[in-house]
Amino acid sequence: MDERTEKIVSVYEPHPETYAVGDEVIVSISQVMGIKAVLFAYVYPFFLLLATLLILTHLGCSETVSGLSALGTLAIYYPLLYLLRGRLEKEIIFELKKS
Repeated sequence: MDERTEKIVSVYEPHPETYAVGDEVIVSISQVMGIKAVLFAYVYPFFLLLATLLILTHLGCSETVSGLSALGTLAIYYPLLYLLRGRLEKEIIFELKKS
């Protein structure tokens, strides 16, 4: 994230009364949560793309069909990830500290 721009943050729990609109805060995430976010955003899609490409190539599809189909899996993966964002919000937790 760019440190110089303003971001909108919604505080749900545990102490929303300690933060007021306009407060400057430091947003952090644990290393485990950061790794989980990287897995969902980059690692899983890479392996999905690679697996699709290898399987279709092995089955005898042309490189063009294999490549476009592999990209098509990402066209399905990322919107699906977007639709499941509510579930992911519960798993990946950011922490706030007053600056």
